[in-house]
Amino acid sequence: MDKMKKLFLLLLLATSFQAQSQVFNFGHQDLAYKNLLENGICFMKTGDSIFDESMTKALDKYWKLTEWSTVEQYKRPPKETTALFVTTKTKTKKHVMDRKNQHVLVLQPAKLYKKGKTVPFDETLGYMYYNGFYELLEKDEEYLFNRYIIQAFNKGLTLIRDKKFHNRNQLMNQQIAEAINEEHKGLLGNTLILNREFLVHFVEEKYLKKNDVTYRLHAKDEFFKALKTDQRTHYFLYYSVNTKTELSLVNILTGEIIYTQQFEEGYTLIKNKVWKVLAPFF
Repeated sequence: MDKMKKLFLLLLLATSFQAQSQVFNFGHQDLAYKNLLENGICFMKTGDSIFDESMTKALDKYWKLTEWSTVEQYKRPPKETTALFVTTKTKTKKHVMDRKNQHVLVLQPAKLYKKGKTVPFDETLGYMYYNGFYELLEKDEEYLFNRYIIQAFNKGLTLIRDKKFHNRNQLMNQQIAEAINEEHKGLLGNTLILNREFLVHFVEEKYLKKNDVTYRLHAKDEFFKALKTDQRTHYFLYYSVNTKTELSLVNILTGEIIYTQQFEEGYTLIKNKVWKVLAPFF
């Protein structure tokens, strides 16, 4: 892609599509958020030793906002804390949707936690779907992506504190996305590591080629191996089609979200105008 075209697309990137892939519901003046800052979070272990170890390692390395603790499986977190746990999203009774990985990592005030009950997502301080990394992700593969979710949570919630974001829901999430996108604007010459599964429903290769996106297609095993890269210029696509459609570019090595946006319910195929916005990174 020539330099003038890249400069034009960078300007487009700065002014387009603001929203984000992890969703936050409470601003800096809300009691639930203040309680999070004061009393920290508590990870409710799953009983899966590999998953639990990866989560505690991710928290130890990437969770900087507050103190954190853990409780063993089947134990309740202290009521004053904010619980971090895996839950199952509500089934849609649509085969294509319900065959996907159904797990969601959420942050919810511990006093509201009810074992076995559906979590109202508007009561959470943040949530993120595992199926956005790989739709048919198996339960024993989820641990590979814990570090990315924890960094996303920490980044968004830290921005709420530092920039005193208060407006709830869509506007606040737009503000967080704008801050993230502005921070990483101008990063060029990267490679998109794309799992082939996304080509089934979400990605048309003709748009990648049309916009001169540098990319590599990987089958599932190859895609998981690519997560072990030492290349700072390799990104993957987080693309979650659930209640809303959520997209992010994630630096595989550092785990940082580089760009993020959100669409309304029913958006599936990534259209050419979106690839025009993403193209400058590649």
